[in-house]
Amino acid sequence: MKKLSTLEHEIEDRLVLGLAQAGHLCLKFISPGFPGVPDRIVLTADGRVFFIECKAPNMPLRRTQPAVLELLRKMGHRVEVIDTFAQVEQILAEVCA
Repeated sequence: MKKLSTLEHEIEDRLVLGLAQAGHLCLKFISPGFPGVPDRIVLTADGRVFFIECKAPNMPLRRTQPAVLELLRKMGHRVEVIDTFAQVEQILAEVCA
């Protein structure tokens, strides 16, 4: 299991807390045997579902992640990669509006 850097952990915590405070779920996504899945699955109170990969600022995706994220997008799913608090706030403003 990957070790989160402090900042990545803080970004992820802010996302989870903000969504929870608005009545949404932001579940940790771990898929043994299928590496590269995003960190979180977001289930909104109004029925939307999307995926979020949290990173520390300027950290690249792991080797397996680009293909998995693209596969999810091709299947019609929304997938976001965030690495700043500003991006967290943008998602919260959109989802919690």
